[in-house]
Amino acid sequence: MGSDIGKWLGPHFIIIGAMKSGTTTLYQVLRDTPGIWLPNTKEPKQLLKAKSRYDRYFLEYARLFRAAPENAIVGEASTWYTKAPIVDGIPEHLFQLFGGKRIKFIYIMRDPVARAVSHYHHARAQNSERRGIEEVFSVNDSPYVYFSRYDYQLRNYLEVFPRSRMLLLRYEDFLDEPAVIINKILNFVGAPEAELGRLTQLAQSNRTAGKSDVGGRFRFILESNMYREKIRPHLSNQFVDSFKRLVSRPYEGYTNVGQHLDTKIRAAIGDGPYELEGKEFSEVKWTRG
Repeated sequence: MGSDIGKWLGPHFIIIGAMKSGTTTLYQVLRDTPGIWLPNTKEPKQLLKAKSRYDRYFLEYARLFRAAPENAIVGEASTWYTKAPIVDGIPEHLFQLFGGKRIKFIYIMRDPVARAVSHYHHARAQNSERRGIEEVFSVNDSPYVYFSRYDYQLRNYLEVFPRSRMLLLRYEDFLDEPAVIINKILNFVGAPEAELGRLTQLAQSNRTAGKSDVGGRFRFILESNMYREKIRPHLSNQFVDSFKRLVSRPYEGYTNVGQHLDTKIRAAIGDGPYELEGKEFSEVKWTRG
């Protein structure tokens, strides 16, 4: 990046979401990929507050990348960038800060209902949601619903950035063929294909990690900057996965919400995400229930 913030074009790519769709595993795998560099911090929030390229929040964000090798392809990952309308105006904000000359966006999406249900159980495990699942999905304007409306989130980006800057992926494909998906990402960001021996293992661990979540004091520790920047880089992925399984709380009823509730959630989300399988977004396809 160098010392001239004024000329910095920002990261080459950003994983923008979706929440509870494998972004953490994707982030970890890309950090282990030769030629790719991501900072220790996932989910940085500085850009949400930055008003210009010279205020303290932007400078804090830029400092996350100061250790990047000169010739590396640099990225970052934050699902905060696809949480409209809770966090709104992000595409315009990114264009204001960086322009449109370099940044590409990777958006990995999960079956909309599965993502919404996983998001709900995630909130329950964190003690930030106390309502029952039937009550939560009785309305269609909750974060659980909005964040699964991928068509809505993408529309905001396509009003600012060209379609060629977007790579759309399915979480289900990432689980089934992780090496294929990673090589597709490497091609998209301009990195050479790589042999990723640990990729399948990481993807498989993510397949089961969605059925439990770390809560309480352990989540507070794992989400702290001290842990992410000073401790996590020195721990193996195998150790971290084992620790999370040890302290995770299981999700009751996670795998099957029943036909009635499934239909109710799909109705709340709407048809938009399923219509992404049209000409414009032929990469994405799910089966309606």
